[in-house]
Amino acid sequence: MSNLLITIEEVRNIGQLSIHCDKSKIILGITQAQNHDMKKLLQDFWYIVLENKDNEIFHTLLFGGKYEVQSGGYKYHEGLKNVLAHYAYARYIMLNEYNDTPVGNMDFQSSFYSSKSSSSIKMQYDYYRNLAHALFKDVDTYLCYSKNIFPEYNSSECGPCINKTEKNSSSVTPYGIKSSVITKKITPLW
Repeated sequence: MSNLLITIEEVRNIGQLSIHCDKSKIILGITQAQNHDMKKLLQDFWYIVLENKDNEIFHTLLFGGKYEVQSGGYKYHEGLKNVLAHYAYARYIMLNEYNDTPVGNMDFQSSFYSSKSSSSIKMQYDYYRNLAHALFKDVDTYLCYSKNIFPEYNSSECGPCINKTEKNSSSVTPYGIKSSVITKKITPLW
């Protein structure tokens, strides 16, 4: 567990976990989020982050904070640890659906409780993954503005901040729903 960037308590702060939750599933969720989700977002820079997690230069990147942008204003991000915790919680939601038993994967059933539907669990999973992705967009903006501190970070999204212009805000919403207004011009027949 020493190679994990976040703790079970940091995942507990993201969503609802019972007091007696299966800690091995949370650890597995954190491990999968680190090895897959964060690696996909940051590519090789993720390993640099892990190697330097105790370096003071990486503190704002990991824990979040306020930073100045070229236009003279300030922006804020919540840090890579918070992004990781959201991805880990989403993975825990999926891992916690079933229990592995000697007779195979079993869904808990009793006369007093009803289990959540698979679509409900998937919707909750997607919700937390979308939140993680939206949080990462803010971290990505910080990394783009901090190219002098983190020259190893490569992102196709850094174009606007290298040109000293503000990036547009992310179009990702926590629920994964996008909307737009469609208008149609109607020409009268007379």
